[in-house]
Amino acid sequence: LSDIRFAKADGTTPLPYFIERFDPTALDSIAIWVLMDTVKGGASNQITMYWGNASAVTKSSSSSVFDTAKGFELAMEFPQGGANAQFTDQTQNAFAGKRSGQPVPKKIGSIIGQGMYHSGDGNVAIGSITSPTPQLEPASLTVSAWVKRDGYRSFYPRVVSYDDGAGVAHSYAIAENTQSNYTSLIVTDTITTQPTHVEFTRRDNPDSNGNAYIGSTSAILQDQKWTLLTGTTDAATGIMNFYFNDSLIGTLTDMGPIDYPAAPKGGDHYFNIGGYSQNTFKGTIDDVRLLRVAKDADWVKLSYLTQKEDQTIVSIPAVGVLMPGKSSRQYSLQVTPTYRNGQLFINYRSGLSRQANAHCRMYTMSGHTVLESSLDASSGLLVLNLAGKGIAPGVYILSVNVGDGHGKIVQSLKSKFSYLP
Repeated sequence: LSDIRFAKADGTTPLPYFIERFDPTALDSIAIWVLMDTVKGGASNQITMYWGNASAVTKSSSSSVFDTAKGFELAMEFPQGGANAQFTDQTQNAFAGKRSGQPVPKKIGSIIGQGMYHSGDGNVAIGSITSPTPQLEPASLTVSAWVKRDGYRSFYPRVVSYDDGAGVAHSYAIAENTQSNYTSLIVTDTITTQPTHVEFTRRDNPDSNGNAYIGSTSAILQDQKWTLLTGTTDAATGIMNFYFNDSLIGTLTDMGPIDYPAAPKGGDHYFNIGGYSQNTFKGTIDDVRLLRVAKDADWVKLSYLTQKEDQTIVSIPAVGVLMPGKSSRQYSLQVTPTYRNGQLFINYRSGLSRQANAHCRMYTMSGHTVLESSLDASSGLLVLNLAGKGIAPGVYILSVNVGDGHGKIVQSLKSKFSYLP
């Protein structure tokens, strides 16, 4: 992958990128983050990808994508590595995560590349053990994480939080709401114990016991389902927002600053992923981010739509795999996402002077074959009959192998498409 490059649609202006994952043995084998300077809503935003220079040196750089100059202070993307590999921040701050608890968190396949799995009381702490870490104590902030919960855990399970070393007084947090002593300005005066709900809280002028939280709640966190949770606080306006996937579920205005104690109870300041002690979250957490600016709803929506499972916002045109002894011409496979009268129409363009038959295979993102068919490809239009096959709606991979008329495969193409009958 050292030769891969990205540029704007003009083909010449380079774009920063970061290769999070590459596994040639896996179907969904590569995850690359590309930083675009502008994304226009309701329009096609195109970039150019280059490869093929055997002498090129990689320019993959996580700190260029998650740039502190653009507000990023922490980006835990959990790049590929063993289950016990180091958890390292991908910004230029390069904070190292300290794993603790029993059992300690481990890396597993997640919504994008690798994620962090918590099965018990484990967490990952980031920060200084002797003094506050200014980068983790912004006046305005955006904090977000993808989560997939395994099941409800008692007390006050936290997804992310910044708190003292004792895990008692947290300055800001996204957590499951399971206690009744926190005051909300959104839903009711007093939040009752609701184990399926999550909230975004911040500490604001706490009393002697550290109890003076504001929060927005009402999102129901479903088990075994990936959910993007995002909280923002704007110091200039006092507005505090909480998003569930791409929906704003709560907002309030409070001009009090986030309280960052000068002398925390435990003597330490930590950004905790997965909670603390009995407050730990049970499940998988991925793509944890902290920014020192309050991002708007469009930023949250773009993050959700481009990162969610089976997303269809970002697409890459399928390119034919060149077979030995054939020309260097590129071939394309286009799949219409429209399902009409029980049939899927596949527009296939080939540079061959003679086309014989095409063997089509439709399979899930996990590699399970759901349909195979041999089709006449001479017209350049393949029609795959899906009627009565019992295929569930979702995102699939379609592969087409085309022969030369003498039993030899000369083209092999793949394309990702959404099946929405």
